Formats: sequence, C-alpha cells, structure tokens
Amino acid sequence: MYEEEIVALVQKNRSLETLYQQEMGAKCTPALMSQHLRDIGLSGVWVAILEGVPIAGGTTRQEVEQAVKRIVPQHKLPFIYTF
Repeated sequence: MYEEEIVALVQKNRSLETLYQQEMGAKCTPALMSQHLRDIGLSGVWVAILEGVPIAGGTTRQEVEQAVKRIVPQHKLPFIYTF
C-alpha cells in the first residue's frame, strides 16, 4: 500500500534505508525462518539476513559475522540482520 512512498524515502536518506532494512529483517523474517529451521532439524544456528534473504549461517554469531564480512559489499553491511 505504501511501498512506493517507502522506497522513495529510503532512497533519499541513507540512515532511513539502514533503519528500514534492519527493522524489516528484525520483524519479518526471524520468526518464520526460526520455525522453519527447527522444522528441518536445525537448532542452535545463527543466520544472517540481507533484504529478507538468508546469506550466511553458522554455529556461532562470530562465524556468521566473519562470513558476512567476506561476502557482503561494504555499503550493504549496515543492512544485515543476524539472529
């Protein structure tokens, strides 16, 4: 409904874009993904999400953060949500 307005705002202001990406990662994906991970037999894992897409996983947060730094462009790092 407000998608066009949101896109226009976040494109104009980098801090709004960062906030938007972090909030979307925090609110939308983890609950659904956590349940799905448990359903397929994975527990005790850490996952990094970028724009709603899982991009790295591991058994420790540090392991995931190291992988993220290797594969994600610098300008996208603030958008990562890890859980």
